[in-house]
Amino acid sequence: MSASHNLIFELGVETKMKMKWIMHIVILAVLTATVTIAQSENKPAFTNLQEAVSFMVTCINQGATNRFDAAFVDPKNDSEMHKNVFIGLKRINENRPLATLYQGKDFPTNSPAFWLGGHGKELGFINIRFIHTNGVWQLSDSFYCR
Repeated sequence: MSASHNLIFELGVETKMKMKWIMHIVILAVLTATVTIAQSENKPAFTNLQEAVSFMVTCINQGATNRFDAAFVDPKNDSEMHKNVFIGLKRINENRPLATLYQGKDFPTNSPAFWLGGHGKELGFINIRFIHTNGVWQLSDSFYCR
């Protein structure tokens, strides 16, 4: 038997159980992190606001409600709300194109989150939140405020 096998063999039962639980926790943490990263990587990511607006306009023009809904990274994703927001964005885009509305605007440089619209601003009471992670912006959630 090798020296490492002898050391493990000589450890008490309690220590072996603790080591087993620690290994399970480490494996679970790695798997959880991997799943979270994979989910976010499958979602659209943007380096500037024009890319994000272009994505939304493309979804609107193609009637791709499900694609718009699937783009949000928030695990509490509210599909019904996203679909209602999509309908509202479509109406706004028909009256004043979103590309024109956000022309010359961009994401902030030192912020982990950014909101479009809300509280009666340019999108009325539609709120669209973006989060900044790993150098890119992703759609986080959307809703109507009152």
